[in-house]
Amino acid sequence: MDTYEEMRRIFEKGVLILVLYNEKRISAALCYENNGTLVYYRSGLLDGEQTYLDMGAMSATYFFLFEYACQQGYQKIDFMRCLPFLNDGVYMHKQEWGATTEPFEGATSWVYLFNRGSSETLARVVKNIPLIVHTNNGLEGVVTVPDEHDLTPELEQKLSSQYSAPGLYGLQVLRSNGTIEQIILNSHNG
Repeated sequence: MDTYEEMRRIFEKGVLILVLYNEKRISAALCYENNGTLVYYRSGLLDGEQTYLDMGAMSATYFFLFEYACQQGYQKIDFMRCLPFLNDGVYMHKQEWGATTEPFEGATSWVYLFNRGSSETLARVVKNIPLIVHTNNGLEGVVTVPDEHDLTPELEQKLSSQYSAPGLYGLQVLRSNGTIEQIILNSHNG
């Protein structure tokens, strides 16, 4: 949770976009400018009320955020971080909007994964949680396909369509038998 002081500091240098329903403030977005980019810092829903969410309060918040950004001439909105998983709901939602996948420059720690056991175990984990990782090429996805499936052009196209995103260089396709194949994505220049 943010401290009051941190929220106040952002508020004083930024803008608060409010959504009203029957003259009542039901949702908001706290934003600020950073080097010509509008940063979407935090959002909120009055009392976390599901009824307001069901009414579309957060969708309205996004709508008015985009409208404000356009009116002010912003070319980019930074929606900040999400989990580095290709199947994370927030990540997938941002991709539907055309977001670019970028490394988090403010990271203060890293997670290293070492496969000291069977490749089958690692493949099973990645099957459930396809990852976004740093490589020498840039950001890449790590996904799995069953060993019995050849990496045909059709399967490559299917995986590319499913996971391609601006900012991702490629996909590392991990097999439970330990082999790794690479697919270079067309969107990596995002």
